[in-house]
Amino acid sequence: MDVQPIPPVLPKKSFTWIWVILFLISTGIAGWLYYQKQQLKQQIALIAETPSPQVSPSTTILNSSPSPTPSNSSFPQPPVVVFEPPLSSDQYTAQRAEIKQKVVDPFIDYYQYVAGGEYPPVSLLIQQQSNESIKAQYPYTILGIMSNGGTHGEALIQTNGILSWWTPTCMGPCDYSEEFKQKYPQIVSITNP
Repeated sequence: MDVQPIPPVLPKKSFTWIWVILFLISTGIAGWLYYQKQQLKQQIALIAETPSPQVSPSTTILNSSPSPTPSNSSFPQPPVVVFEPPLSSDQYTAQRAEIKQKVVDPFIDYYQYVAGGEYPPVSLLIQQQSNESIKAQYPYTILGIMSNGGTHGEALIQTNGILSWWTPTCMGPCDYSEEFKQKYPQIVSITNP
């Protein structure tokens, strides 16, 4: 007859320690949750007790003329244009003028006046390409931050050392205003042949 060994049995004290540890952990979690709930109640009570600011009507009229309204010429403000690295030395002066003429001005005009003017750009970042392997074809990137917080970014193309004109991305032919067509016929001929 084969004698089978008896499997090891944990003593009752081991189970007791496991239950004690589980009880302590659950008590700690419950205490932490209760504390968080109390903190939330205090914050809600503080918000409810805080009076709303009341603006009392002024009885003194300082100026009888109506407040000025912004005109179309002053609103929206022109965006801030940043060149990185700064193109301020003599060798970059021609490049900066070309970028302004072919990229910055059309970009601003398109988004302020042609694309509904809802979300004009508030800033433009023109960065020099740091990747030497594609620098000849894509020398710069442009990042526009719009007034609604959206962004528009793309690489600027250069062919045979000549920077291409910035063109908007349109589904089909682009719808330009007459002013834009007269100011940028090169862009119109590229996008609407």
